Amino acid sequence: MSSTKKKILLTCDDGIRSNGMLELYSHLSKFANVTIITPQGQRSAESKAITINKILRVEKVNIIDGISGYSISGTSADAVIFGLNSLEERSFRFSCCWY
Repeated sequence: MSSTKKKILLTCDDGIRSNGMLELYSHLSKFANVTIITPQGQRSAESKAITINKILRVEKVNIIDGISGYSISGTSADAVIFGLNSLEERSFRFSCCWY
């Protein structure tokens, strides 16, 4: 059995500094390498929508001490698509956790 930690891509539609997402991150990061990518701000009720005909902007963000993630100008679905296809942590095996 491999001792390599699983990789989890974590997103939510409440934005990069969502309390619930940070709480979930603190628990998941005990046994997995967790990468956060969320919309820049609150995007509730849009989580499965995708952005078309607009340029998406992504930036690395220091969320709180010791925790960084990525912020995207689109929706949570955009975040997952971008995370799985474009981040340097390319070896996600579709271990996505939607909060």
